[in-house]
Amino acid sequence: MSDVTFNTGVSGIQSGIARAERASQQIASADQLREGGNTSSLADSLVELKSAQNEVIAGVKVVEAASQNQKTIIDIMV
Repeated sequence: MSDVTFNTGVSGIQSGIARAERASQQIASADQLREGGNTSSLADSLVELKSAQNEVIAGVKVVEAASQNQKTIIDIMV
């Protein structure tokens, strides 16, 4: 069970990192967005970046919890 939880956390971290990379690329090309007069795309990218950060943080917390649970199970068995 802990392996599933751990893998879920790692998957969340990887997904968040990929999401952050996409948002960062969009933000880096903000000059192109501004030339077209589309500032809402920039705002959307910034929101997406913040969401990606939250996704990574949540994944880290899941991994930490899975690790702590595994440690507790080992302590109980020993």
